[in-house]
Amino acid sequence: MSKSSCVLVDWNELEDSLLGTRKEGALPPWVKLPGLSSTISEFVKKAQEPDADAADLAVLIERDSALTCLLLRRVNAASMALKTEANSAQEAIVRLGIRGSVLFLLTEGMKQILASSKSRVINMPVFYWENLERGLFAKAVAGKLGLDKELAFAGGLLCDCLLPVIANAATKTYFRFLEQRGDVASHIIDFEEREFGWHHALATALIFKGWSFPPELVCCVGFHHRGLKALEDRRLNQTAVAAVAIAGLIPGQLKQTPTGIADLQSLESQIPGFNLLETAEAIEAECKELLPNVANPLTLAHRCKQLRKKRSWFR
Repeated sequence: MSKSSCVLVDWNELEDSLLGTRKEGALPPWVKLPGLSSTISEFVKKAQEPDADAADLAVLIERDSALTCLLLRRVNAASMALKTEANSAQEAIVRLGIRGSVLFLLTEGMKQILASSKSRVINMPVFYWENLERGLFAKAVAGKLGLDKELAFAGGLLCDCLLPVIANAATKTYFRFLEQRGDVASHIIDFEEREFGWHHALATALIFKGWSFPPELVCCVGFHHRGLKALEDRRLNQTAVAAVAIAGLIPGQLKQTPTGIADLQSLESQIPGFNLLETAEAIEAECKELLPNVANPLTLAHRCKQLRKKRSWFR
């Protein structure tokens, strides 16, 4: 039995400890929020009602033929190993489960926002690769720890999804962050706290809360820069939040965590059977299959190999 099924988590209480009394309106007016699909937004709100059922939810999703097709494609994928295909949105929701359907549709909705986003700071095709890599890594770690792989994947994929919007609204500030060098480089959330009085993980969690995202997903996003500290926190270490926080150590093009790769390597002594390079190479192969047209991403596997060469050079 997995830890996630053994331990009862009060997600609303954990969300309250993260956000406190802050509200979405407390964010500065220069953060212009993108819009989530109205169909997905209604679906998510309806799904959280105590009496929500697949039939009522299917009526909502069938208003959008593209989303209906995506849902059917997901549930009929070969990886689902189903003997018969689902032919309606209601069947698909029953097979995925209401929670699984919510996570899938939220992921697709945020993909649409990313696809339409532009940035003067971030290379968007590479950024999408990095999000996918982080989601797959969180899923792999969750599997090793016996945690909720589905939630870990969604949390890892979405935790930085609004960073381009925030960075685009404060371009000069984020260019200053990128200009940091060597030992003086800050962790991105420390830098943002000094500049703004808040950081992008908290801002995104507040926005997701305002959009009625499930509290477990809000927590995965809001805590995603806890890093290895999440493994020491008894509120977090038996939930998918810990897997997402570990995946948050992957630096990406913004180099959000200066010690990220070194911290990830230390997992090999903390998680039985975990091999960072093997995991990173497997994820790189999967990303290449899913995103074949992304040019020159600096992958986690490449970063790991670079660090190994550097260490052998100085021996």
